Amino acid sequence: CAIREYEHDLGQYLIVGLQSIPGVRIYGITAPERAAERVPTVAFCRAGLHPEAIAAKLGANGIAVWSGHYYALEPIERLGLAQTGGMVRVGLAHYNTRDEIDQMLNLVEGMRQAD
Repeated sequence: CAIREYEHDLGQYLIVGLQSIPGVRIYGITAPERAAERVPTVAFCRAGLHPEAIAAKLGANGIAVWSGHYYALEPIERLGLAQTGGMVRVGLAHYNTRDEIDQMLNLVEGMRQAD
């Protein structure tokens, strides 16, 4: 289906972009050869930045993401992320664009601890 292929491409684009930002760690499948095993929803953290601060900065710039544990507290605890605010979660869909992803990546990359 065209929508699935488009969303798949967006998800891979987001993963590659996040992997290029120092201090970003993605949770979940990132290997391109396993891309068919995932949906275009990506959870990540950036060293030195609280997930809520990242989500707030993105939200202030018109980019809707989530932060926290998403009602999956046990996995977040097992990953050791409960004490640091969980993760940022980005959910892409067929109405998103690469330009929007680029805007998000630029904001995440430009964030500093003081933001």
